[in-house]
Amino acid sequence: MAATDIAGRLAEYSFQLELEDIDAETIDAAKVRLLDSIASGVGAVSFADDTTDTVVSFCAERAGDATVPIIGTGRQAPLEY
Repeated sequence: MAATDIAGRLAEYSFQLELEDIDAETIDAAKVRLLDSIASGVGAVSFADDTTDTVVSFCAERAGDATVPIIGTGRQAPLEY
């Protein structure tokens, strides 16, 4: 099946990608960005304000059968949130 939209093309590319296809520099850059994202999330819930509380509540209210923890909150949300 040929993907005609950008999301489909990216999904097809990602599905076929093997770890050996990715150079070390790209892997290191991905690790940095992943860790930075986690640290930013932990920082956000550690120093919560009204905006953070609103976002966490919004995400948690959409929790269904398949959920994951919202780090640092004790609440659950769908993975895509």
